[in-house]
Amino acid sequence: MNIALDLLANLRDLGGLDTEAGGHTREGVLLRSAAPRPGDRRPGLSSWPPATVLDLRGPGELAGKPHPLAATGVVVHALPLLDREVHGGPTGTDWSKIPDLATAYLGFLIRGGPKLAGLVELVAEADGPVLVHCAAGKDRTGVVIAVLLRAAGVTRAAVLEDYLRTEPELPAILAREPELTTLADPTHVQRLMGVPAEAMVAVLDLLDAAPGGAVGWLRGQGVSQRAVDTWRRRLV
Repeated sequence: MNIALDLLANLRDLGGLDTEAGGHTREGVLLRSAAPRPGDRRPGLSSWPPATVLDLRGPGELAGKPHPLAATGVVVHALPLLDREVHGGPTGTDWSKIPDLATAYLGFLIRGGPKLAGLVELVAEADGPVLVHCAAGKDRTGVVIAVLLRAAGVTRAAVLEDYLRTEPELPAILAREPELTTLADPTHVQRLMGVPAEAMVAVLDLLDAAPGGAVGWLRGQGVSQRAVDTWRRRLV
């Protein structure tokens, strides 16, 4: 397979998704991707550049380097989802000790709720397109995007379909980020680097089981109703 390493992997605009009320999401509001690099190409994406970037990577992943989009005037928020507050370790989570992605994703929600609440407040007030990314744009990004979409009333089916769109992007992601496969057990690497539907279903089940659904879950994490309403108006 011939992979162009200068293409920003796993990039897409989350416009056009169905909502439970019969509407659809607007283009040019919410974007997701793998980690950008200087000089990346983004063919066919009209909603670029973003006005705001939510970078979910931790300090160890950043290695002290500035975000490549910061130099262009984009507002970049470093919001590590895998830090000591979420997983208790000094430098982040130990993926070799996580049995499967469903467990990891539920951990993001259960222990990272206040961080996710802050993310909603940011996207609600952003002035222009918002890009959410981590390293692969698959796990941390997938959970954050699911919360944002469900809070805006996007259907479960549409959220799951968008999550699964990452699977054909895996070769390009791994070609750009080979360090993602450095766990000792190759079988475990393969399991964690997949895009299993059941992992996202676990996230959706947890959100939907909360009183008031995803909005009720976010309100319980400290998100204001004003932020939820503003976000819905922006996205839908």
